[in-house]
Amino acid sequence: GGATDVYRIAYVDFTYGTMAFAAGRMGDAHDRFRRMIELIAVPEMLPFAARAALWDRNAEATRADLADLDASGVHGPALEADRTTIRAGLAALEGRAAEALSLYREALRAWRDLGLAWDEALCGIDMATVLDPGDPEVRAAAGASREILVRLEAAPFIARLDAELDRSSGSTVGSGTPTETGSVTPSVTTL
Repeated sequence: GGATDVYRIAYVDFTYGTMAFAAGRMGDAHDRFRRMIELIAVPEMLPFAARAALWDRNAEATRADLADLDASGVHGPALEADRTTIRAGLAALEGRAAEALSLYREALRAWRDLGLAWDEALCGIDMATVLDPGDPEVRAAAGASREILVRLEAAPFIARLDAELDRSSGSTVGSGTPTETGSVTPSVTTL
C-alpha cells in the first residue's frame, strides 16, 4: 500500500514477479523483476528478467537484459553460466539454432559443474521453449530437467515443460494428465 521503503517495495516486486513467473505470466514477471532492479540496483536479478523475456519469446527485452547484465560489471561462476544461458536463448530467438545448441551444451555443463540443479532444470525449459522441442538434444535436456523438477515437486514448471514439449508431439508428455484446456496437470504435489 503506502510503503515508502524502497527495499520493501523491491522485494514485494520480486515476490510478485516470482509468482507471475510460476503462473506463466511472463510479461508481468519481467516488469516486476525490472522494477526491483531499478529500485535497488541488484544486477544479479537481471537473469530472472531475461528468462521471463526469453520464455515470452521477446528477443528485444532479452537482449536489453543481457546488455544491462554485461554492463553491470558483476561476475562470478553462476552469473557466467547465466550469461551463456541467455546468449543461447537469444541465439535461438534470432534463428541461430546451431549456435544456440552449442551454447546450451556449455550452459548445462556449467550448471551441472556448479551443482545448481534448479538452474539446470530451467535451462532445459529454456531449450524446449525457444528451440524445436522435437530435436533429440532438446528432448534429452528436457528429460533431465523433468527429472529434477519432479524431484523438487515443481508442478508449475513441470506443466510448463510438458506444454513446450507438446508443441512438437501434439500429445501429452511425461506423467501428467491432459486438462480441458489441453495443458498438463502433473501428477506431483502442487506447490
